Amino acid sequence: MRFNQSTSTKVLNFEGGQSYKLAPEIELYGIVCSSLLQDKFYEKVNPQIERIIDLVKQVDSEFVAKLAVYARTEMYLRSIPIVLTVELAKLGYNKLRSLTSKIILRPDEITELLAYYQLSNKRTGRKKLNKLSNAIRRGIADVLPRFDEYQLAKYDRSGEVKLRDALFLSHAKPKNKKQEDVFKRLADGKLITPDTWEVKIGELRKVGKSTKEAWEELVRGKKLGYMALLRNLVYMLLDKVNCNEEIIEQLTDPEQIKRSKQFPYRFYTSYREVVKLNSFNKVKIIHALEEAIEVSFRAVKFWNPEESYMTLVDYSGSMNHKISDKSDISLIDVAMLFGLLGARYGNMGVFATEFTLVDEAYDFSLSKLSLLRDKYHGGGATYGHKAIEYMLNKNLNVDNVVIFTDCQLYGERHHEDADLVKLWAIYKERNPNTKL
Repeated sequence: MRFNQSTSTKVLNFEGGQSYKLAPEIELYGIVCSSLLQDKFYEKVNPQIERIIDLVKQVDSEFVAKLAVYARTEMYLRSIPIVLTVELAKLGYNKLRSLTSKIILRPDEITELLAYYQLSNKRTGRKKLNKLSNAIRRGIADVLPRFDEYQLAKYDRSGEVKLRDALFLSHAKPKNKKQEDVFKRLADGKLITPDTWEVKIGELRKVGKSTKEAWEELVRGKKLGYMALLRNLVYMLLDKVNCNEEIIEQLTDPEQIKRSKQFPYRFYTSYREVVKLNSFNKVKIIHALEEAIEVSFRAVKFWNPEESYMTLVDYSGSMNHKISDKSDISLIDVAMLFGLLGARYGNMGVFATEFTLVDEAYDFSLSKLSLLRDKYHGGGATYGHKAIEYMLNKNLNVDNVVIFTDCQLYGERHHEDADLVKLWAIYKERNPNTKL
């Protein structure tokens, strides 16, 4: 039978659970907005990219372009928008120049774009970027003049593609005489060393100041960016800096937190390092991190204080997978963090082989997150249906059920009653307005 085949959308997931074939647009959105292009327990990076390339061909190009801009400007993702843009270039998308200029917000994204372009087009040899898409070339030419010498020098790094290559390829025109001089020095490799915090620390030490004094000068002068401040808390505490009040003030400044675009779990990363120290001042810093994470959490416009929630966290073995090869944070850390923060609007439970209601979830602290992270060991299965079963047995009626998982719930292949779909249908009959 070549044509008269079943059109059922029901499929089985990796673990044999009942699932549904998604529309290509929804599947592409799901992959794009939940991936840092890192290996996952169930899926490696190359298959992810191959699936994205396949879906881009199935979806309207205008949708893909808008998704690329959304991913960069709203989700703060950098690599995925580049992949979408290059794949659209291969399909001849007619607004590529405008799209290129919208997804490039930092100079290093130009070189990333060119590197992926040559990789995706399987370019080899000395002239890997020969015959670059004209639309991408013009988009880069539009973008390069936006950046000043500091920004260009900061991201002028060694790699397969360099910023000077982008300048030569794009023939970007400087907007004034000053920028013309900057472009010339970029081409000659003579940009002025950027005045970053790393450089400032080095300069202050050259004139005889200790690292402690250098940190204090940078903090008091507000010359340390928010991300740099967050990442260097340990070193400042180790050096026993005498500007803790200034550090706390900057850490908890709502405007700085908002501008920094830090994911909430970044504060937990800093906490895990700070809490190890034998420092008298670490308690105040930890309280500041907890205040900051609250501000960051509120920026995630998801939970509605007017509604009730059951927040469920997958605690199976695959959730211990790291979110990236450069991070010590795992999926379970991120899930537990959001689970605890969301628990203020209702209940929180964890599930794996068994389901457990987390009684301690009534308030949030970073120390509690670490304790609960190590307390629950629910086994290797992902029996999400047991959470719904519990809610049915307890007659729990909530407005929303939120599940944090790497999306592979066990099905009937593992246990005859492991059918979340059937149990959810029963729950919806009783509570028709609840959303999952």
